[in-house]
Amino acid sequence: MIEAVAIALLGVLVFGLLRTQTRRTAAVPGRAPASNTGPAPQPLRCVGAPAPAVAGVDPRGAPVTVAVGPGADPVLLAFLTEGCRECAMWWSALGSARRALLGPSVAVVTPSPSTERPEAVRRVAPAGLPVVMSSDTWEAYGVSAASTFVLVEGGQVRAGGRAYTWDELAAVMAAAGDPGGIPTGP
Repeated sequence: MIEAVAIALLGVLVFGLLRTQTRRTAAVPGRAPASNTGPAPQPLRCVGAPAPAVAGVDPRGAPVTVAVGPGADPVLLAFLTEGCRECAMWWSALGSARRALLGPSVAVVTPSPSTERPEAVRRVAPAGLPVVMSSDTWEAYGVSAASTFVLVEGGQVRAGGRAYTWDELAAVMAAAGDPGGIPTGP
């Protein structure tokens, strides 16, 4: 009987610790919540505005920028982190699908190295996929959670929103009036 009570107490303690850790992880700026359930994300305040600069460092620490001004090619900015569950699919999918995207090029924006671990980003980032580590860019675009995508075209923010699936990403792109060739499957 004492053993059963001790096991039950230990189970409650472990559950409490896991719950606390999940809340702590979900509260980290730039990290997606543990689940995509909950209140709907607010629309990005930058849609329709001039595109803020995208500048930071790559995962090796070298300065890097992404052209987003007038005259620049359209670009889909994928705001991801190395550790969020929803982002894991996007890292590999964007790496393999970027050649199939008929519209914009793709660049990933992660939080700065002070928040995000560069060595972990290097492990998940596919070769050839531009990665900019910049919390300032997250702030400039009004991005509060990972798995957010922003379409920049002609120096303007055309569309933006969270996406967990290819269909949702196509809907974000369609909000700009052009699905941009985003496939509806991996």
